Amino acid sequence: MAADASRNVLFDFGYVLTGPQDVSAFDPILAELRLGRVAFLEAWGRHRAAFDGGELDARAYWARVLSEAGAADVEPWLDGNLERIGSIDLSAWARPRERMHALVGRLLDAEIPVGILSNMPALAGPKWMAFWPALDRIPRKLWSGDEGLAKPDPAIYRLFLERYGWRAEDTLFVDDARRNVEAAAALGFSTHLFEDEGAAVAAVEAWVAPAP
Repeated sequence: MAADASRNVLFDFGYVLTGPQDVSAFDPILAELRLGRVAFLEAWGRHRAAFDGGELDARAYWARVLSEAGAADVEPWLDGNLERIGSIDLSAWARPRERMHALVGRLLDAEIPVGILSNMPALAGPKWMAFWPALDRIPRKLWSGDEGLAKPDPAIYRLFLERYGWRAEDTLFVDDARRNVEAAAALGFSTHLFEDEGAAVAAVEAWVAPAP
């Protein structure tokens, strides 16, 4: 890949480097607790920002989700199943976007500066890298739950830039959430709203292409 190494590329993780959430992964637990999928997923989403931002730890998050979905005696159940439900939550996102992973590999091989900025529960980042070790080649990674900040708060973008010595104007940010893209653009990033792999790959390759 012919590329301009003065151009940085910053990726979101979920939905961008992974496929959509496989909600069926939760079905065994939902059947066990006699919960409806719709109510569970609504509660899952309602408190996710607090979980990803480090305001709730894993036990508090899952207690809220399961209680609001209609489960009884949540705390005793979590005593023996907290790690299990966390593993299922992780596995629900375990389908890689192959073209995006291949793109990351080409960027790294071309010595393009690459980073990940993701809303993610505390301590989850290394677990993802264990799933896909090739992505652990990305040297700059910032996970929201480990920092007590989350997108679209401008502070988390600034933290990434300060920690890794990047400038917003040299960076293309790729995310599937419009609010996150808009927040980055307001700080001076170039941005791409992820909607499909083909368009995202083309946008990144155009960004890093050497000037004529």
